Amino acid sequence: MEFDLAPLRKLQEIDLAIAARLKVEDELPRQIQAFDDEISSRQAEMEGEKGKLGDLQKSKKTAEGEVELLRGKIAHYKDQLLSVKTNREYSALLKEIDSAQKKIDGLEETIIAYMIETDEHHAHLKRIEAWFQSERAKLLANKAGIERELAKARADRSALESQRLEMEKTLPETVYRTYVRVRELRGTSLAEARDQFCMECHVRLRPQVYNDLRSNIRMITCDSCDRILFYDGPPPVAQPDEAAAPMESEEELDAATQGRSSTGD
Repeated sequence: MEFDLAPLRKLQEIDLAIAARLKVEDELPRQIQAFDDEISSRQAEMEGEKGKLGDLQKSKKTAEGEVELLRGKIAHYKDQLLSVKTNREYSALLKEIDSAQKKIDGLEETIIAYMIETDEHHAHLKRIEAWFQSERAKLLANKAGIERELAKARADRSALESQRLEMEKTLPETVYRTYVRVRELRGTSLAEARDQFCMECHVRLRPQVYNDLRSNIRMITCDSCDRILFYDGPPPVAQPDEAAAPMESEEELDAATQGRSSTGD
C-alpha cells in the first residue's frame, strides 16, 4: 500500500499561503501608518506656518503701535520746543526727539524684517496648501487601496485557516505531530528529493532510503534536516526475475515416466 503524501503537501501549501497572508497583514498596516504620518506631518507643518504668520502679524502690529506712540511723543516734543525759554531745555527736548527717532528707525527695520519673514512663510504655506490639493487625494486613494488589500488578506487567511482545520482532522495523529514538529523546527515540513539529494538541506540520501522513497511505501524523513521527503519523478523500474524454466506438457511427462520404467526392466 502506498503512503499518500498528497494531504501533507496540500497542508504545507495552505500553511505557506497563511504565512504569506500574515506577512501582508504585518507589512500593510505600516504602509497605512506611513500615509497617515505623511498627511499628519504636512497638516502640522501647515498649522505651524499659520501660527508663525499669526505671531508675526501680532509682532508687526505691536511694533507699528510703538512707532505711532513715538511719533506722537516727537510731535509733542516739537510743540514744546516753541515754548521753551532756555537753551538747556531746548537741548533736552532735542535729545528726546533724537532718541525717539532712533527707536522709530530700529522699529521700522524690525517691521521690514517681519514683512520679509511673513512673505517667506506665506510662500511656504502656499506650497503646503498646493501639496494638499495635489498629493493628499493620491495618498488617501493609495491608503484606501492598501486597506482593501489588507481586508482581503485577512479574509483569505480566515478561509485558509478553516480549510486547514478540516484537513488536519483527516491526518493520522502521528503523521500530523511529525509535520508540526518539523515545521516548528525548520519553518517548512516537506522537502523534495531529487537525484538522491534533499533539495532543502542538500544532503545526499542513502541509496536504500532513496529507493524506498521512490517506491512511496512509507513516510520517509531526511536524516539531516528531518523534513518529510517527497519524490515527484517516475517510480523505480522493477528488475525482471530470472526466466522460469518452461513447464513440461502432460504427454512429455508420460513419455518420461515410461522411459524410466523400461530402463528399470
